[in-house]
Amino acid sequence: MSRSYGPLKYSVHCLSNGSEYTDPILLLTIERGPSSVLKRYALAGLSSLASRLAADQKIPLHTICATFYSHRGLAPLLLSLSQAGVADLTICDGNNVEAIDTIVKLTLGQRSYPVVRTCELPRKDEGINQWYLVFEDEFVMAHAKRCYGGDETVWIYTMLKTEEKPVSVGFTGAKQIDYKSFFEPLPEAASVLDGMICLSSQSYHILKKSMGHTRVYYVEPSGADDSILLRATRQGHFLARQLPFAFFFRPSNNDQHQIIQNENELKTCSKLCLQSWSVDYETHKATILSKCGKYAHKKISLDSLDILDELRKLWGMTVTLRDDNEINIDDDCDGDADFLDFPRVPHLLCLGTGASKPSTMRGSSGYAIFTPSISCNKLLCLTAIVDCGDGILTSLNRYLPPSLGPIETQLLHISFIWISHSHLDHYGGLPDLLLAIHEAKTRKSHQSKKCRLSDDIVPVIVAPTHVLRFLGASLASGHQIRYRGLTHREFEESPLVQDIRERIYRTCGFIRSVPVEHCAHAHALFWDFPDGFRLCYSGDTRPCFNLIRGATLTTSTEKDSSDNISLLLHEATFDDDERGKKEALKKKHSTVLEALNVGRKMRAKACLLSHFSQRYPKAPPGCNSCTNVAYAMDGLWFP
Repeated sequence: MSRSYGPLKYSVHCLSNGSEYTDPILLLTIERGPSSVLKRYALAGLSSLASRLAADQKIPLHTICATFYSHRGLAPLLLSLSQAGVADLTICDGNNVEAIDTIVKLTLGQRSYPVVRTCELPRKDEGINQWYLVFEDEFVMAHAKRCYGGDETVWIYTMLKTEEKPVSVGFTGAKQIDYKSFFEPLPEAASVLDGMICLSSQSYHILKKSMGHTRVYYVEPSGADDSILLRATRQGHFLARQLPFAFFFRPSNNDQHQIIQNENELKTCSKLCLQSWSVDYETHKATILSKCGKYAHKKISLDSLDILDELRKLWGMTVTLRDDNEINIDDDCDGDADFLDFPRVPHLLCLGTGASKPSTMRGSSGYAIFTPSISCNKLLCLTAIVDCGDGILTSLNRYLPPSLGPIETQLLHISFIWISHSHLDHYGGLPDLLLAIHEAKTRKSHQSKKCRLSDDIVPVIVAPTHVLRFLGASLASGHQIRYRGLTHREFEESPLVQDIRERIYRTCGFIRSVPVEHCAHAHALFWDFPDGFRLCYSGDTRPCFNLIRGATLTTSTEKDSSDNISLLLHEATFDDDERGKKEALKKKHSTVLEALNVGRKMRAKACLLSHFSQRYPKAPPGCNSCTNVAYAMDGLWFP
């Protein structure tokens, strides 16, 4: 007996148009009413930032039952479905089913849900130009076909339960499209193609001419986009105005993106209704903001004002550290005047300061380390990434100080990536980062005949084995991406990587990993820079002896160091109330007071708290009562 759902609405939500290092995300939504969503389907796959984008636009990811075209961003979706108890998920991506299976096993581990079904299209040398039924449920039927020798795939989604005849929508990511090879003949279930969505304006104009009365829409990145992470964007602009010495944010682009230049373009936060074939941008965006309530308009200012004084205090403390280490230059020195402004200490850019689940205001853990370099025209080069959560590239693109040049230039200098432990919010953005580095180097090699990819820096990744396996599976799509993956122990002890270790020590300073109390193979980081600046990053941990003892060891001998830690970056996931203390013990995290006690025992000169539970809109309440301590926010530039 078939179930009756009544009148259904079919629409396509554009979570992202691909701007700011996000992949295009298009969700086909089946709903019975405004607040009754039955199922969603990811037509263009997902991205590593999908969880946070969905949270910002109030679209729960656990309603997704199938994803097509690409398996990127799969891991966050799997965790979201597992936490919601969703029974199954279908993945239709014929490029590398073995890699998908590996990612599923590494992400879900011993979890029973969801049960993942994969659909493999025929290989490139088989079944070209034939339609295959790859998915079917009570609402949607999906067909796929390989074209151009198997290099491109076209999809057709047929909505079955409509008031009149079934509605069919095509989708492709191909930039060069030949109408006949793609759509003639159509599959039997989709005798007429009612609409078409493509991922570039180039293919849009081709199809517009060849498809007659068929409606054609396109999705295309548009540079800076203030509709991506609406509330975080507002907060970023506010902090950059109030604290220009500590926060940078790319110029606002509201005027360009508030108006849709082409009525057939799907922008971030737009909604395409498949019954009326109309694109709604302003109304849908206003609806998203109204769901945010007062938080989106008032809380940003209140949150930011609370930290102004503490950030200024911490800024002052750090400046004195820099002055103590300045190089004395003789009056008779003929050095360039610009050298007098040469930064003496490393700089830290907070890219993500949240914990675990995605948040509208805080990203997953990630920090960028910039070190002085005479060889770098911009003086400060992006040398290392410490932890690399989802959306790390989007944050780097937004918060990178303009004086350091474009992000593509800085990506070329990354030589070291350090991952504290194997929880997804600390490494989920790693595949996208390596792909972006690879693409930046490829463009550079094409622009300069003298530059070859083999001459570039090969990033060294120090991470647990679990993370390295995930990375290998995620990049198993034909890209020849060069990197060297080592476990913490291999980097510290293996004689086989002595040359790599010495190169990192020579260019970055002395780096040491210390085991801490969290999950298996969790580590904290101690970094002694050549100028004497000492950084300690706790990772995720309970207060532990290893962490405190590590601060007393110098780089050269096993003696006590009177200088100790210049900056302690410590997690403070929970507040010190009864609930927070219990959860900190259970989940092996630290509370605010526990983190401060570690800093006191280390005799740290400055303490920056981070990795806050997403239950706190800004930070645990205990942070507000601390003196000479600040809590980190996304985009903080330190010092």
